[in-house]
Formats: sequence, structure tokens, C-alpha cells
Amino acid sequence: PPAKDDSMNEPPSPLSPAVRDDLLEVDEDFSEHFDAWDSLRRLVAESRAHLRVVEKSISSGEVDAAQL
Repeated sequence: PPAKDDSMNEPPSPLSPAVRDDLLEVDEDFSEHFDAWDSLRRLVAESRAHLRVVEKSISSGEVDAAQL
């Protein structure tokens, strides 16, 4: 068999950034906290807030025909 290639097992140079183990789990943490359902809930909440602003403007008479 060919000899084992240890060229990739060299210690990192002082200029290369060290990879922290906790950073390797960022993707899992991100998907856990910001999944599709959270995005959907956020969009619904924003839409409701916008509708409340529109409703308030209409009820107060601060809207003209062009804005409708």
C-alpha cells in the first residue's frame, strides 16, 4: 500500500485562524432557533402590525383616495 500522507496533519500556522468547536455547531443552532415556522410567525406578526396602522389611518380619516 502507498505510504500514509501526513501533509494535512501539520499544525496550523500562526497566520491561519483556529477553528473553534463551538463554531461548528452554529448551523444547527441557527436552524433550531430560526426555522421556517419562526419566519412565518414573524411575517404574520408584521402583516398584522401593518394592517393595524392602515386601519388606524382609515378610521382617523388621515388617508385620501390616492392612498387607498
